[in-house]
Amino acid sequence: MSRVEFQREEDPSHGLVGGVKSARLRQRRLGGFTLIELMVVVAILSILAMLLLPAVAKSLGMARRISCMNNMKQMHNAMMCYANDYSGWMPPTYCAGRWWIESIHPYFSDRPFDGGGPNTSKSYQCPADNKQVLFGCNYMYPAYLGHYAWYPAILSYGPRNLNRCAAPADCSICVDGKSKDMYRLYYDFIFMFNAVQYIDPRHSGGTNVLFADGHVIWAYPFNQSEAQIRQIFGWHSLSPQVWPL
Repeated sequence: MSRVEFQREEDPSHGLVGGVKSARLRQRRLGGFTLIELMVVVAILSILAMLLLPAVAKSLGMARRISCMNNMKQMHNAMMCYANDYSGWMPPTYCAGRWWIESIHPYFSDRPFDGGGPNTSKSYQCPADNKQVLFGCNYMYPAYLGHYAWYPAILSYGPRNLNRCAAPADCSICVDGKSKDMYRLYYDFIFMFNAVQYIDPRHSGGTNVLFADGHVIWAYPFNQSEAQIRQIFGWHSLSPQVWPL
């Protein structure tokens, strides 16, 4: 019995339509997303950005706070070098037209101090602020570590020796300050209503505080009690038992 083979005849119109559909499918696969798909992707990315941006901002703020703390520790090292060279005396706040940052500048650089120029140490400027910079610095130092514009007329502004400090862990010696607004590089307050004039809460509403023993804390000073303000910033209202002249 012979084998009969049948050959299918292609319908020309069928082949044309099928070819067009296949071409459209290939074009869709190669041509990218549809408008609806793009809108969905954009919406998802927007939601992710809304969720991630606060976390990124918080991380950046934390990084600036830590960098600021490192600046303060570098300044403390320079202050200790100065005290070591001058028999324990802390750098004077202001003396003979020189601010305290100029007194410790030689421990950062061999080049002369230029008041905010290229020779000025970057450790004098908190990275979280560029509006309160004065002479290249936006930190403040206590007026009562030797402000010779007022001393000896007012004894409490006299120089102090680190070796005589009875509580170095309680005595602040540097804070984030409103240096440009106050046009000074020192703070001078023992009450809350004065604190807001000097302290710049540039770190999530708080400030970094350097103490005489070298440790640094983040503090929110504006919810502290008057007693805490006097203890941390006013050295118990300049008690001779805490840090005598």
